Amino acid sequence: MADIGYETRQDNAAMRRTFRKCNYVKEAHHLAAWPKADGTYADSISYTMLRSDWARGTVTPVQWDDEVRQKPFDGTGRLSELLSDFRSFFTQYQTAWNDCDAERVSAFCSPELRARWAYPGNQISDWGYDEAYSGWREAFQSYAGRSPKWHFHELVVTPVDENEVLAVYWVTFELDGKPTKEVNLFVETFRRESAGWQLIRSYVESSLSKQHVELHCDL
Repeated sequence: MADIGYETRQDNAAMRRTFRKCNYVKEAHHLAAWPKADGTYADSISYTMLRSDWARGTVTPVQWDDEVRQKPFDGTGRLSELLSDFRSFFTQYQTAWNDCDAERVSAFCSPELRARWAYPGNQISDWGYDEAYSGWREAFQSYAGRSPKWHFHELVVTPVDENEVLAVYWVTFELDGKPTKEVNLFVETFRRESAGWQLIRSYVESSLSKQHVELHCDL
């Protein structure tokens, strides 16, 4: 026999105390398993001791909290949901550009936004949220009445953190119904906040010649 077991009523405090002092451990709790004289039932408690514990004077506890808990999302499911949610947002982000809506574009940006634009001749401009908003507003106003249209050409969209996605894409531009000769390369990081997705970092290689980048992507 590998173990020695006994059973008593739940309300038999003296017997239960004796079992514990003798190094028995609670093994089971049986609901309404002990018939009483009045025709009702009491819970019963099973105690046990392993023969090896009896020989060594040790106690092997029962692991009661042993259920395997399923995670809300596995790694693959979480990433899939993150990317799906981002792509839905990214469509809205592009629409805001093509609507020339500086207010909506700025609403998609974090107040802590850090942006860097690189221009031909190694000229660099570093912007924060306020400068970026002013730049969009002035640009959209300057294009009023000229049917501006931005085309987004995705290269890479990948998670980089639990709630962050990196997007790399070309942007080509039409004005007065005609494509311009320049393209911009965007490398941007977006973070999912409680209120929605926001742009937190942006790097742009600006005013590149389309004839040079057509060799690397279909524009």
